[in-house]
Amino acid sequence: MIALCTFSKLLALLSALVIGVVTEQNLLNVAEAAALLKVPRSWIYGHIHTGDLPFKYFKVGVYVRIARSDIEEFLSRVAVAPKEAGQIRQAK
Repeated sequence: MIALCTFSKLLALLSALVIGVVTEQNLLNVAEAAALLKVPRSWIYGHIHTGDLPFKYFKVGVYVRIARSDIEEFLSRVAVAPKEAGQIRQAK
């Protein structure tokens, strides 16, 4: 059963590559995704382990891959709008 599940995930990943949803250039490993987010790799692995990673990922065997577009979409959702220039307070 585990091999079948892994095979189906691999098939889904390959299908995504073929239809252009995910390209080799925008498919990141955990180290690259962590560098893009400026977080430690352990943050990503921890969220994968607890099941609350805030973006989609592919797992083929022990390898985790994350689409750059999913990370960019996540960043746009969590972005905080800056206050207007007249409202910024200086730290004391």
